[in-house]
Amino acid sequence: MEYLAKHPKMLTRTLARLLLKHHPEHYGSLESARSNIRYYRNALGEKNKAKVKPEDFTREQKPIREWMKHFYLEQEHDSLRDFVIPTGVSRTLVISDLHIPYHDLEAITTALEYGEANNMDSIIINGDLIDFYKASRFIKDPTRRNLIYEMEMTQEFFDMLRSAFPDIQIYYKLGNHEERWEMYLKSKAPEIFGDEYYDLQTRLGLTDWNIHFVGGKQIIKYGKLNVIHGHEFGQSFFNPVNPARGMFLRAKCSTLAGHNHQTSSHHENNLNGDSMATFSTGCLCHMEPEYAPYAFTKWNHGAAFITKNEAGTFHVDNFRIIDGKIV
Repeated sequence: MEYLAKHPKMLTRTLARLLLKHHPEHYGSLESARSNIRYYRNALGEKNKAKVKPEDFTREQKPIREWMKHFYLEQEHDSLRDFVIPTGVSRTLVISDLHIPYHDLEAITTALEYGEANNMDSIIINGDLIDFYKASRFIKDPTRRNLIYEMEMTQEFFDMLRSAFPDIQIYYKLGNHEERWEMYLKSKAPEIFGDEYYDLQTRLGLTDWNIHFVGGKQIIKYGKLNVIHGHEFGQSFFNPVNPARGMFLRAKCSTLAGHNHQTSSHHENNLNGDSMATFSTGCLCHMEPEYAPYAFTKWNHGAAFITKNEAGTFHVDNFRIIDGKIV
C-alpha cells in the first residue's frame, strides 16, 4: 500500500484515521481501515518487520520535531481575510442599523440625500440592515411579520437603492442581526444549512443589484480606517459614557462601527505620535422598540460620510439626524 510506503513508521491507528479521511468510500469505519493496515503489516514477513523497530515508536532521544512527524494531527483553522475597499473609492456614505422592517424612512432619506449632496461614490451598509425578529433567541410575538416578509422588504430596499444610484459601489456587511439567520438554520433546520439557496447573500439576491457582500466577522479596510459593525469582538464595546472610547480600548486603532445606535467619537495619540480615532455611528431605525421603549434617551439617528486620499488618510463626518435634518 502506498500509505504504508509513505508513512512506514506512523502509528497504525493514526494511519487508519488518515486513510479513512482520504478514502471514506472504501472503509466504513476506523476499525475497518485499522484492520486493513494491520493485515498488510503482518504480511510483510519477518525480514521486513525487522526494518520497523519497536523503539521507532518511542521518543527516547529523538528531538520533538522528529518525533511529531510520526503523528497525523489534523488541524482546523478558520482564517478571515479583510475586505479591502479599492483605492479609487474615496467618498463613502456609511449607514447601519436600519433593522428593516423597523426602519425609519425619514432618517434613511436624509442620510442618502446627504451622501448624494457630497458626491458619494459608494455606500457601505454596515450591518443590521435586516432585523430577523422571528429568528432571534428571545420570545417572539406571534403576530409580528415573518422572515419572508423581512427579506422581501430588504429586497425592495436594494431595488430602491440601486435604482436611485445605478453607478456607485455598494457594500453590504453583515451584523449580529443578520447572523440570526445562520444561527436559526443551524438550530431549527440543520438539514438545509449549507444549501446554497439558503445562503443569505444568495437568498437576498445581492448579485442582482451588483452589491458586494462582506461577512459578519470580516474587517473592512478603508485606507487607514477599519470599518466593523461592532459585534466582532464577541462582546459589546459598550461604554456608559462614550461607545467610541469603549471601542478604542478593544480595537486600539482607528475604527468606525455602528451597533450601539449612538453617535460618538474618541481621539488619542500613541507614544510615537501616531494619531488614532474611533467613531460609533447612529442608527436609522425606530428608537422606541418594544423591547426597549425608552431607547431614545440613549440612541440617536445618524450616519457617517468618509473621505480619504490616495495615501489612505481619512476624514470622518460623523453626523446626527434630528427631525429629518443633519446636525
